[in-house]
Amino acid sequence: MVNAGLISPPLAYALQLTCSIDGCIMTDAITPQESSDMQTSMQTRVLQVASSFTSRPLAKTLQPYLVGAGIADSVEFIEYGQVAEYMFGPSSGAEHIVGTLVLVRVEDSLRNELKNGAAGADIGAKARQQLAAHVDEFVKQIQTLAKRGQPTWVLACPSNGWVAESFNLGPLCRTYTNLLLARIRGTPNVTVFNWPGSLADPEINDRNTDRLGQIPLTPAAFQQLSQFLGPEIETALATRKVSATPTASNGKADLANFLAGLGVRIRISAAKSGDRAHVDRILRTAAAFSLTGEKRDLSDSEVDRLLQSDGCLLISVSDRLSNYGPSGVASFRCESDSLITDALALSCPVLGMQVEYAVISGLARIANSRGCSTLVIEYKASGRNQIMLKFLESVADVLPDMRFSLQVAEVDDRIRKTAVAPGTWTLES
Repeated sequence: MVNAGLISPPLAYALQLTCSIDGCIMTDAITPQESSDMQTSMQTRVLQVASSFTSRPLAKTLQPYLVGAGIADSVEFIEYGQVAEYMFGPSSGAEHIVGTLVLVRVEDSLRNELKNGAAGADIGAKARQQLAAHVDEFVKQIQTLAKRGQPTWVLACPSNGWVAESFNLGPLCRTYTNLLLARIRGTPNVTVFNWPGSLADPEINDRNTDRLGQIPLTPAAFQQLSQFLGPEIETALATRKVSATPTASNGKADLANFLAGLGVRIRISAAKSGDRAHVDRILRTAAAFSLTGEKRDLSDSEVDRLLQSDGCLLISVSDRLSNYGPSGVASFRCESDSLITDALALSCPVLGMQVEYAVISGLARIANSRGCSTLVIEYKASGRNQIMLKFLESVADVLPDMRFSLQVAEVDDRIRKTAVAPGTWTLES
């Protein structure tokens, strides 16, 4: 038995991470096949994290975000010693994996040899040779993983850790990090994330826990990284869904047939006090398809005012395969002969199903019932909601100050010209 009093705080932190993170139990030292079998029986949608270092501290913040956004039911971590096996291995549980987040820090490929004292005057030449081989191998792994069809997100983490600092290899590691990124950009099913500028401070590094347990960042930095990754993954998934619309005529026909057979049903209803949790969750987490982007600082009083107005709508979605439940929120007000929409957000799982067109149609019905002849939609760029902007540009006319307008009488015609399979949904309102 280990005497806790003899363990240094950084090592105790490293040991604790192998057991649990704030009550969220992690699988420890299991094979990818075992992990897949466990998830098949227990979970529906899993996001896998494969990292060259210990990345489990991400779970505390990343998992709640992905669950709240309706992207995944759990986050699972591949041990850094088993990443290659996972990348090259069979994908028996692929139907449960929504995607794989790959975190790579090139200095980790030098760790074992340098930590064991294999250094010398020619350390730079040896490191260069090893890094070149690592980049070649990693590119093969990413290409193999991407061929499975699920999205792969890659974040190259800066090599500012114990290895790079101890052996003065930072510049060399940066060179091979850039080479690695250049070689995987453009790979089908692979999205490369840029390291966030908010984590440029050297204080994010914890070289003691990096040396002891290959845990490179402080707990606060891991939290910041999770807060960055959640919206990035959501945006990438939303972009993937929207971009999946084929341009070739035969592909478009195939997609139209698929959507027609999907039996999408959209119900737009006035939000009630009992819907408060749904309204709050959607407005806080929906980042990609939102007029304002995610509103993490949304106050309780703002939600209350929205629910007390007569212009707050809850959007629920289902199809023949699944009932997605409350998946969107819209709010509007009437001014003169215009119905002005100042909030509209859809969660990621229902994108690519033409729900947005049904919502515009539903808003036109409401406008007509209230004697309004024009729909006006107010857009505010957030840095993550470009998909919403592209949609608005495709169906509406641009007004000053990033507002968009549609004549109610022209809404159906605009939708027919823009949607892949117009009218194949059922709108209940």
